[in-house]
Amino acid sequence: MLTSIILQTVLFVIHAVAARNSTFSNPILPGFHPDPSCIFVEELDNTFFCVTSTFLVFPGIPVYASKDLKNWNLISHVFNRPTQYPGFGKILTASGEGGLWAPTIRRHDGTFYVAVTLVDYYEPEKRTFINLVFNSTDLFNDDAWSDPVRIDMHGLEAIDPDLFWDDDDQAYMLTGWGKIYQSAVDLQTGASSDPVNVWNGIGASNPEGPHMYKKDGHFYLLIAQGGTGPDHSVAIARSDYVSGPFDGYTGNPLLTAKDTDNFFQCVGHADLFQDGNEKWWGVALSTRSGPDLRSYPMGRETVLYPVTWDDEWPVLDPVYGNMEGWGKPGSSQQPSSGQHATEDSESVDFKPGSSIPRHWKFWRFPEPSSYTISPKHPNSLELSPSRSNLTGTLTEVHPITLISRRQTASLFNFSVDIKFSPMEVGEEAGVSIFITQLQHIDLSIQLAKNGSHILRLQTTAYGKPDLEPPAPRTLNMPRSWIGEKLRMYIEARDPTIYSFYVVRANNPLDVRQFGNVSAEYVSGGSGSFTGTLLSAYNTNNNGSGTAKAWISRWRYLSLAQEVAKGVFEPVDNI
Repeated sequence: MLTSIILQTVLFVIHAVAARNSTFSNPILPGFHPDPSCIFVEELDNTFFCVTSTFLVFPGIPVYASKDLKNWNLISHVFNRPTQYPGFGKILTASGEGGLWAPTIRRHDGTFYVAVTLVDYYEPEKRTFINLVFNSTDLFNDDAWSDPVRIDMHGLEAIDPDLFWDDDDQAYMLTGWGKIYQSAVDLQTGASSDPVNVWNGIGASNPEGPHMYKKDGHFYLLIAQGGTGPDHSVAIARSDYVSGPFDGYTGNPLLTAKDTDNFFQCVGHADLFQDGNEKWWGVALSTRSGPDLRSYPMGRETVLYPVTWDDEWPVLDPVYGNMEGWGKPGSSQQPSSGQHATEDSESVDFKPGSSIPRHWKFWRFPEPSSYTISPKHPNSLELSPSRSNLTGTLTEVHPITLISRRQTASLFNFSVDIKFSPMEVGEEAGVSIFITQLQHIDLSIQLAKNGSHILRLQTTAYGKPDLEPPAPRTLNMPRSWIGEKLRMYIEARDPTIYSFYVVRANNPLDVRQFGNVSAEYVSGGSGSFTGTLLSAYNTNNNGSGTAKAWISRWRYLSLAQEVAKGVFEPVDNI
């Protein structure tokens, strides 16, 4: 009898281990990918779909698809044309706090819905919260995303909208801003009932980011709390009724890195979903910063963890770089897409007839005429100068000529060839590590007041008032370089340091070094919601100059991800 019990126990342990025998590495969506929300759709070939916040970058709210929760492809953007919300282009803030916050993706009766808060700074220090709902029946098509429906909040200012349908098909929206509110909503008209306060969390600050689920006859309300910094955490409550009252779980918080020395910090703003085997998973945002929160230029990223249920409450595994999850949830064959979100090294040569890669970003709406695949300069993208420079202005918004991609790896090489011949003082073109208009590091070609052509490395750190930026580094351009195509490099051989140098494109041994700049200047501060963008730009600094810049041979090579402090994995192995 004892032998039989031991054998059964061994078999149970073996089965339990086998049931959670998949491994994966975090983050699953590296780089600027905060506030994730995900669903699983069996009818669409067993595919997972996720969306994340984008704030002031455009196009906004990317939709990613995966079959295995490891490899993610960009398939569309919810906010992909200015006509969907024209006022987005005039949001008056230089920080990363305006724009599109915390989307939730859900599916009901064959239609996909994305609810999101648009934060509009109609004056530099004043803002309003506008909750919008987009819908689509084809996630793989940008054009299928509707114009948004604005939800009537009856004067309540609350953020992070969630959508939930009860068994009677009534739709509910939940929002948070110090308290959690619920309204019955009409998603066709935006009409809603007066918001009702349904839960206040467990005493931590900033209850927000609600998500509602129904399981085994109970309604579960998952929220974020503690703010999006080191006190960030996840809590849950339960009710027998959709409108409450909700009773908090005695085991809260379900998930947090608070008061730990974990490399993955600020863990929170979670969402839960099931796979095709009815196993539960969760996503959240996190920073790879360690507890000191000093250097984390990629900002808040999307992490994954398995979820179990114990005594009718979910158990969320803590977040680490290397994780073990449920058995392989799906196929390794991924949905077709123009861009892979995880192993995304790229070579872009702007061939005639080509278009700008769909995953590249602009800051607010771009001026389309400022970006042209050049007929005059083969294999080049022509950038016309903007009046606003990268720091811009808070009193009148002009489009910034800035084209970017996310930094998605801890260690990387990035280079762009630039042909630029400034004729007037104030004309400037180059490359940038950009996180907001208040924080960026720029390596540029300029015309000095004495008429000399110069190369200049400058750090703008208004968003980090406690950090004194390094003095600008300026080099007179060799006469043989003037008018030539120059190759500008940004590298991270250490995740906390960026290195800069320039070579003459037709003679790579002719090098000018500019040294290193700390990643702390583009970590947090005014960009605490965003993450670094690797960019090329052209500006006349509010002057009259018209000099165009031609960029070519755009290269980005992801080398390694830091999965624990000082521990790296080659990107190809992620």
